Amino acid sequence: ARSRPTRARGLRALAAYALARPTRLRRMLASKTKQGSLSGWLGRAPASTPVAAGASSSDPMIVDSSLAATMPARVQPPSRVALKLTLAFNAAGELKVAASVTALPRSEALAPSAKKSKHGERGELEDKRAFRKKWITSEEGVKANRKLWLRYDPSTNCMFCDACIRFNLKHPTCNFVVGCKSIRLERVKEHECYGESNGHGDALFKLINSTKLAEDFSASLTKQISLESDGLVVLIKNAYWLSKELVPNLKFASLANHVESLGVKVSKVYRSRYAMSAIVHCLAEISRKWRLTLIRSSTAFGLMFDEGTDIGWTSVLIVYIKFVKPDGTVVSVFHSLLELTGKDADSLVTALVHNIEESRLELDRWASSGSDGASVMTGELNGVGVQLTRLQPFMKNHHDVAHRQALACGDTVESASPFEQSTMVADTERDMNAIVSDHNRSCKRIRVLAAFQEKYGLRVGRLTHGCITRWLTRFQMANGVHQSILALALEYEEERDQERLNLIMRARFIVIAAYFADITEKLCLLSKMLQVDHLKYKLMRAAVKATQDGLAATYLGMPADKFPGGIRMQRLKAPLLAAAAAASASTRRGVLNIYERQTVFDLEEWESMQRVMRTYAKSHIDALSTRFPQDAFLEAFECLDMGELPTINLGETDIEYTVRIGAYGAPQLEVLLEHYGKPLFSPGGKSFTPIVRDTQVREQFGRAKSLIVQLRGSAASAPEHERKEVTDEIAWAHLYARRATYDLADLCELCTLGLVQALTTSCAERGISTLGQIKTKLRNRMKVAMACDLQEIKLNGPALSSPKGIFDQLIGEALQLFSSSARRNPSKSFSGLRPCKRNARAISRRAIEVLESSGGSSGEEEDEQAGNAPAGGNEAGDDDEEEEEEEG
Repeated sequence: ARSRPTRARGLRALAAYALARPTRLRRMLASKTKQGSLSGWLGRAPASTPVAAGASSSDPMIVDSSLAATMPARVQPPSRVALKLTLAFNAAGELKVAASVTALPRSEALAPSAKKSKHGERGELEDKRAFRKKWITSEEGVKANRKLWLRYDPSTNCMFCDACIRFNLKHPTCNFVVGCKSIRLERVKEHECYGESNGHGDALFKLINSTKLAEDFSASLTKQISLESDGLVVLIKNAYWLSKELVPNLKFASLANHVESLGVKVSKVYRSRYAMSAIVHCLAEISRKWRLTLIRSSTAFGLMFDEGTDIGWTSVLIVYIKFVKPDGTVVSVFHSLLELTGKDADSLVTALVHNIEESRLELDRWASSGSDGASVMTGELNGVGVQLTRLQPFMKNHHDVAHRQALACGDTVESASPFEQSTMVADTERDMNAIVSDHNRSCKRIRVLAAFQEKYGLRVGRLTHGCITRWLTRFQMANGVHQSILALALEYEEERDQERLNLIMRARFIVIAAYFADITEKLCLLSKMLQVDHLKYKLMRAAVKATQDGLAATYLGMPADKFPGGIRMQRLKAPLLAAAAAASASTRRGVLNIYERQTVFDLEEWESMQRVMRTYAKSHIDALSTRFPQDAFLEAFECLDMGELPTINLGETDIEYTVRIGAYGAPQLEVLLEHYGKPLFSPGGKSFTPIVRDTQVREQFGRAKSLIVQLRGSAASAPEHERKEVTDEIAWAHLYARRATYDLADLCELCTLGLVQALTTSCAERGISTLGQIKTKLRNRMKVAMACDLQEIKLNGPALSSPKGIFDQLIGEALQLFSSSARRNPSKSFSGLRPCKRNARAISRRAIEVLESSGGSSGEEEDEQAGNAPAGGNEAGDDDEEEEEEEG
């Protein structure tokens, strides 16, 4: 190596690197890619490589601790570390390097080199010179503030001046800026003595002022926040009230001023809308942290999501989550509002999975998903549900029952018979909508109709339009028009509108409106039942069946001696039967006395109307059967409803009852275990571990039935005033509270999977409505993140009338988070006028330009580049400063 100076320098540098970072060097040597670059750095083996005496040309060249004597003084290894480098050239001439660093005991040391320095003993003393900490900590160093500016870098063995690096722009090539390699105290003192000429004095003055300013500012900010904690609490409460009441953030400062005028102590700072945004974010983060803590305690959860577009034309996806709380209660809460990059299935799945991972929720616990049934959600090839099932095969996808009911409502219109039903029902519904439109477009008609309704004691209110796919609005329209026929007749008589008067006083209009209101009332009750947050499949099936049975009993299975129809038709029974009895046998026509008026009654039309309404009722029954088919998998969860456990029959022995209890729910349980108790495989061949253990579930199911039988016995033996029926909710809470005592973990997890099935997305629909109340036309530039925080507070935050402890805990944690993350920015925290200041970014940019162009420039050129040009000579620079001031 001594015969090749270039390679010697490479070996010395490699030895220094190994001493400084041995671990990284070992990684480099272990990498084949790095070995190639290292060989190129050291150089390939020459044709005749000198070898050590007594060694053959094929022997590896060993460089041990004696290499330290040939290295410069600044890379001398410590006394308790030994470096060993092994270099060998193979037949192809490639260099192979291996290195090892061994820690020696403190008593051992490297053997001192016998070679003298070229300067003799003086050279040996210079080699031993090193940086001393006492240069900084001594009395002289404290007076010179060396702790602020003097810095030693052991990797480069150089001393630096932080003050000159930051503020000495006139001398960028100063020795202590690029690195002083002479590690001597005299060099430090020289740098201090010539401070006026080399710019160190001015740079140190600026560094001291900036450091002191930062320390004073930090201390004053901490002191101000602690002194004004009460005032900040008031501001946080104001922000929470504004978010709960959906008031814009611009009213934050006005509300603070108003509260202060009432004598309440309010913080003088943090009154702008920017501060309001920061406070709202802190409140939402605390509420989100509480909610996620509860979700992570649940063994399974379900997601309900709905895609929409807000007032700012931003595509969003609102997500609600359904889970079981630690006390066994099932809740559905707002989870997140996501901004979509597209409306295709891939974009929706990516947003959902990223949100779950960002919330640190386990994908394996995702048990179900619910959507509105759009094609992008329920596509059989690559829909959202199909892609989610590939990620989690145990997941079940559901079509929202409320949307399925809307589809059933539309099916009844499409299946109308071409001759009678379409003529009578559709024409009557169109006429009712026309009447509603006439009144909604005229304030005078609304006022006149309200006066007649009040005169006759009709509490109808404003008439409502009916939507074809919504039973609720169709019922409200038909019911309102039917109850206001008398008021409408008086109104049209006053306006002398004979055409409208003849329309509403026809017997067909009166009868069809009553029939229509009676039928849609039953369907309206079903619609409300299907929009509850925690809908069970058993309750949904019972509601649908009850509606079908009610319609069939009222219109299809009515005996001949009974009058068909609901409560409104029963009120018309007497005048209709009287008109039918008085009708002429030849013309089959008569007079119908109703609403203090007389109208023509046609007996054939009356029989046709009855036949049409029976067909109309049957079309609703068939539509419900088509849209709500039986689901064997969801029905299997009914066996876990222990409130339905059979009771002992009269005359039945205990043994017979025990056998019957043991057989209860066994087939349904096997259906569930077929899905959750066996490993599943994704289309890619990935295996998924079963969620529950089938053997343990069967044992725990029998144990749970015994516990419920005991609970029923205890409830039956209780005093009469304390006796309670064991419902499904009471049985579930009883088992869930004792899951650890009686080893019911697998069974309770299976029950949780049934409770979190997302059968309805009505909560997500209501969340979209809340978003419309938050992001209005006047707030259409609101970001999705801000809208998400406001929805988190509005929907999940404790109510203003909640117990004081919960509310105070939220405010306290939000104050702590805000105080730890608050950074004073006058432009965002002070709402008044403030003096104009030169932007610091413009100064920094000037400094960078000077450093880049200072290589061959003279002093005058440096001054000109630094911004000291005469007036009018640097127009571009002035424009840049004005632009930066405007940005600031």
